[in-house]
Amino acid sequence: MRTNILKLMMISISLFLVSCNKDDDKDREKNYTLSEVQAIARITGNQSSNIVVVNMQGGLSYELNDTAQMIDFADAKNALWVDVQQIQTLNPDWFNKDISFAEAKTKASTNAENVDKVVSYYKSRGKTVCLVGVSYGAFVAQDYIARYGTSKISKALIVAGRLEMENEFWEKFSEGYDGEYVYGADGKVTCTFIENKTAKDRNLGRLAAALGCKRFTTLWENVNGLDKIMYYYGTKDEKVGNFTAEEIKFLVSKKVQLFSVPEGNHDDTSVAGVSKLKEYFQIP
Repeated sequence: MRTNILKLMMISISLFLVSCNKDDDKDREKNYTLSEVQAIARITGNQSSNIVVVNMQGGLSYELNDTAQMIDFADAKNALWVDVQQIQTLNPDWFNKDISFAEAKTKASTNAENVDKVVSYYKSRGKTVCLVGVSYGAFVAQDYIARYGTSKISKALIVAGRLEMENEFWEKFSEGYDGEYVYGADGKVTCTFIENKTAKDRNLGRLAAALGCKRFTTLWENVNGLDKIMYYYGTKDEKVGNFTAEEIKFLVSKKVQLFSVPEGNHDDTSVAGVSKLKEYFQIP
């Protein structure tokens, strides 16, 4: 009997050690270095600032946008800015030929993963990490929050995105089209689409659809800390559409700080949201 008890104790200890080793491996995977962050992001601004603004760019393109104008407009030079690369800016040659929608979804998923590497690095160094995502960057920010939660961030400013894109819209983008919402004088909203002529442009549409197809009201249902989010949307946004009553109800129920831009198009909404960045993030 005593021998059996000793065997059970040894098995339990072994399992505990294996479990600890797995946890240690997981922790080591998240202990990113500055060189790893620099490989996937551009770092500018006040290097000694305690506030780190992690920016996910909008306007899908194959180059990392220059955010100097955005920083000047927001009067946010006193923060450290980290512009996270996206899959198509890191590897533009991957998109010279048409990819499938399934491939686009796999590739687009790495954007949130890169954001988490950056957030984890600065959070582990005691920094106050704030997220900003405008336009396509709004969808990257939403995907990050859906997958990693809000525990590592202080605040998030999301501008000109959607939680529930109309199926008609993202489905056409997944086929390589571009499109816009059209707001008629009679109040009717329709969508117009144009077929992109090059593989690289069609692939940008597929990357947009890869995140636009996600149902964030479902993905965010059990996410804690959504009250850290300030969200701006335009009631006449031609790029992503207006919020539905269901989207608004969901965000209000989660205590998201929600602001509409009446009659606001995509650019109007972007300007309105970014103008609040310094105040909301409490950048000196």
